[in-house]
Amino acid sequence: MNKKNTGRLAPVALVISLTTSILFPTLGSAETLVIGGTGGALAAIRLVGDAYQKLHPDIKVIVPKSLGSGGGIKAVLKGKIDIGLSGRALKKKELNAGAVSIAYARSPFLLGISGVDHADTKLSSKDIEAIYSRRQKKWGNGYDIRFVFRPASDSDTVLLLEWFPNLDSDLAEARKRRGAVITETDQTAMDTAERVKGSITTATLSAIVSENRDIHPITIDGVAPTLENVRSGQHKWFKEFLLVTGKVQSDKAKAFISFIRSAAGQKILESTGNVAVGTDG
Repeated sequence: MNKKNTGRLAPVALVISLTTSILFPTLGSAETLVIGGTGGALAAIRLVGDAYQKLHPDIKVIVPKSLGSGGGIKAVLKGKIDIGLSGRALKKKELNAGAVSIAYARSPFLLGISGVDHADTKLSSKDIEAIYSRRQKKWGNGYDIRFVFRPASDSDTVLLLEWFPNLDSDLAEARKRRGAVITETDQTAMDTAERVKGSITTATLSAIVSENRDIHPITIDGVAPTLENVRSGQHKWFKEFLLVTGKVQSDKAKAFISFIRSAAGQKILESTGNVAVGTDG
């Protein structure tokens, strides 16, 4: 069975739910702060939200399932959520529509594998090219190498090709293979990789750490995708996460943004696989 459409409709369905108020039936009766967007940032933001609620028990922080970066931005611009989460820079049309972004964290972008020996988590760029070109078809423990892809336009795919430009034609061909698995969100990609041992997929360290995933980051050319290596510039590949609002921020949005940029908020970000960006003291 071809699974390339797995999860593709989920972000659209969630945006529809937001616009019809089905997802949040109590928005009108309670003081809520709704934050949504890219799946790679959700779990860490939920933890920040939990800490914020303890300081502000009159505010309920709601973080729905992944809307994707684009879905979160659209929901903010339509006034359906308070803060969007994006794993990419805003597009010109989003800026023109009034979207404003604030960078708050960087998380190492990586390739990860499930159910393999630790020897397979230290590879070279040439090894990665051999894997995606299918010149190498098995891991060291004998598992078949399986692939979990993201859509061609997804920020994960764009970053992967910036990292390994020689993979362009190999990725295009791989998507055409019978049974190719193309997942729409970070969560469906990681769910699939965990279910199918020997899978290789893209992810951020934040998603793996904050969701306690059984996916092992690959060290490539001797450089591990760690916070220290992102800070030093040795690992050049990361996702910068953005808080997105309209031009006019609500007071509750401003207060949460201030908290996430505080020492307390940044401590939570650092503990969940993020390099905190910016500070309010």
